[in-house]
Amino acid sequence: MKKILAMLLAMLTVCSFAACGDSEKKSLGGNDESSVSEKENKDDEDSEEIDYEKELEEAQKKIEELEAQAEAEKEKAESEIRENIEDAEEEREKAEEEISESEEAINEIIGEDDSDDEDADGSEFVMGSVDGNVYTSSFSGLKFTAPDGYVFSTEEEILEMMNIGTEIMGDKGELYMELAEQGSIYDMVAQDPVTGDNVMIMYENLGAYGSAVADAYDVDTYLEAVELQFEGLESSGIIYEKANESDVTLGGREFRKVEFSCHYETYDLTTNQAYYIAKDGDYMTVVIASLGVNSAMSDVSEFEQYFSAN
Repeated sequence: MKKILAMLLAMLTVCSFAACGDSEKKSLGGNDESSVSEKENKDDEDSEEIDYEKELEEAQKKIEELEAQAEAEKEKAESEIRENIEDAEEEREKAEEEISESEEAINEIIGEDDSDDEDADGSEFVMGSVDGNVYTSSFSGLKFTAPDGYVFSTEEEILEMMNIGTEIMGDKGELYMELAEQGSIYDMVAQDPVTGDNVMIMYENLGAYGSAVADAYDVDTYLEAVELQFEGLESSGIIYEKANESDVTLGGREFRKVEFSCHYETYDLTTNQAYYIAKDGDYMTVVIASLGVNSAMSDVSEFEQYFSAN
């Protein structure tokens, strides 16, 4: 009996160990599967992190390449701009040299005079003056004593003839700045209001058109220009015809005298004019004597007796 109990106890012990072994085995097996799953998840995370880092590195590398390319293009553009500026500067310097050489050549040809407001004797241009019935000009050296009944145009009227504002009257500096830009300068107008006889003294400012024009023009070329102007009046019904041309003494100096007949077709009237022309430096001194329609003078030359040297 004891033997049988001993065998049963032994068998129970073996079964217990077997059961325990299976349980432990099952337990160990489950732990192995969990570990593998965790390992695989960790490997996936590591792989994803590696891929992200690679993509980040590639993106950073691309950015650096683009920045390098942009810097290279910027340097190239700056270099081209510098070259263009240098080329432009060279062209400007070359042009300035050519202009300077041209100006020197022109000055040598025409003998440019820097004093546009001075006559051949070096005296500065100044307007004449009226005192009573006497006009005098230190510039032209002329003196005109008006016959009885003549009326001189006022300074205001003279300025209006040249389209110069009367607000500068009394300001000589401003006046002569304006006159320097005037092509035609009217200095004196005297008229007989009854007969219409009148005398005008004016100066053609050749310097206003440039020193080349001032040097090129003489009395003959100026007369040609005057006659061309007269031809242009024919379309308006004013016909000028040259009568005589001669050299005369007026006010103690030489002038070229040219007489014209002037016919106004609209009124069927004909008057006579005489132009007295002399060149003073860059100015053409012009005296114009005209007979009115009711003139008591038989010839326009009668005006000459009223001129004398200043």
